Amino acid sequence: MKSNIGSVIVTFNRLEKLKKTLRCYDKQNMQPKYIIVVNNASTDGTKEYLSEWLSKTTQYKKIVINLDDNIGGSGGFYEGQKVALKEDADWIMLADDDAYPDENYISTMQEYIERNDSLDVSVICGRVFQLGTFVNQHRARIKYRIGSFVDAVKKDEYNKSLFECDVVSYVGPVIKKEALNRVGLVNKDYFILYDDTEHSLRLRSVGKLICITKTSIYHDTVEASKAPTWKSYYEYRNQINLTKNYLNNYCALLFLILFSKALLCPLRGRSITDVITRVVAIKDGLLGNMGKKNKYVPGRKNEKTYHPDDEKRTACHANGSIFS
Repeated sequence: MKSNIGSVIVTFNRLEKLKKTLRCYDKQNMQPKYIIVVNNASTDGTKEYLSEWLSKTTQYKKIVINLDDNIGGSGGFYEGQKVALKEDADWIMLADDDAYPDENYISTMQEYIERNDSLDVSVICGRVFQLGTFVNQHRARIKYRIGSFVDAVKKDEYNKSLFECDVVSYVGPVIKKEALNRVGLVNKDYFILYDDTEHSLRLRSVGKLICITKTSIYHDTVEASKAPTWKSYYEYRNQINLTKNYLNNYCALLFLILFSKALLCPLRGRSITDVITRVVAIKDGLLGNMGKKNKYVPGRKNEKTYHPDDEKRTACHANGSIFS
């Protein structure tokens, strides 16, 4: 049985993690048909390393996309998915450069495909380990409550061989190419945060999202920290835009929650600039003013030093329960 799965990996300034990730793919007991690495304008020697990587012989096809500008995780996955649609594999695995799949990850996905390819399924995935322990926040269901519109699948459900969910993070999902063609690529205009959530909501409209619990992917990330002002812009804007477009019944409540949080920023040690940023973000989300905003990027004056790990794809930010 040969793999019918290709892989897309997005990287930005995490060369050592990228090297480890690629070694994990080399150790798969079933190799992917191809690996596409999207280099999001890294400045740490990634481009040179990938040039060497291309010269080495492997069972799978290698493709490198070197971008001239950092267009965020959303933009990176958009470019990778666009190329993947032209390649000879019916399923596409997505992950960042800090996600290390079990040796049987691709083979487990392929076995499920072989048995169930005729079923109405658009996404399959495994469970996620993070910070040395199993976490359940990366696979979730839509559930309205104060401060959140998703609820992580309960840990006891992972005792089943598989379960269905509504939302998966971009840590190891394997997407059916046919479904991707039907609903479109990830929304690159989100830049970062909630891109995988928005994409999940479109993908579930054409097929089930299934988690197969016997295989795992390990997310090598750090604890969430206080979000810098620029990042809070995308957090607020993208949540509002997503709920307005797909979960309209929840949008008014979320608006009130986020607007209240914005006004109360100074009570939590934030500045008036933070208040303005969040209010502008809410307005832009409602009006559909999307895309990368040069005013809200890493490196602004008085911001904390930005590290790529701040963009980790987990439910640990934004009210404690929503995917990036």
